[in-house]
Amino acid sequence: MNRLSLFFLFNLIPLSVFAQSKQADLRSIINKIESINEVQYEYVGFVDMESENYKNYSLLKNKASIPQLIQLTDDTNAVVACYAGWALVDKAYKNIPAVYNKFLNNDKSFITFSGCIKDPGSLSSEFYHKYWNSIDDKLKATDKTLLDLDSISLYNNNAD
Repeated sequence: MNRLSLFFLFNLIPLSVFAQSKQADLRSIINKIESINEVQYEYVGFVDMESENYKNYSLLKNKASIPQLIQLTDDTNAVVACYAGWALVDKAYKNIPAVYNKFLNNDKSFITFSGCIKDPGSLSSEFYHKYWNSIDDKLKATDKTLLDLDSISLYNNNAD
């Protein structure tokens, strides 16, 4: 074997295996989110235990790239799509209004669990509030993205 072949053998194959392993890890996280199938906030229950699905969300946020998260906002499972949207907010994704508009136009429902309360939730509402809560109170009146989200809410026929 020549040197170039050896280079490819010892450098590209491990990269391919690593990429496949990373994809499998992400798929495993998504499967866990789907199996619990509710949007859980960080602490739930009467004793404010750290929630399992919030742990899964944290893993998703840390392991998935921005393009993967954008793709996951189209997931057929609304909880996966919601957590992907939350991760985009946490990662300061620049096109938050486009994600919000997508969620409004294809809104899905699910159960939320926060503290000791389980309630119905929707993609658009959870996403809007995740962004709203990420902005410092003093900056909310002038935050351009928040103003864009408000404008979309006012003029989108699918908004409540």
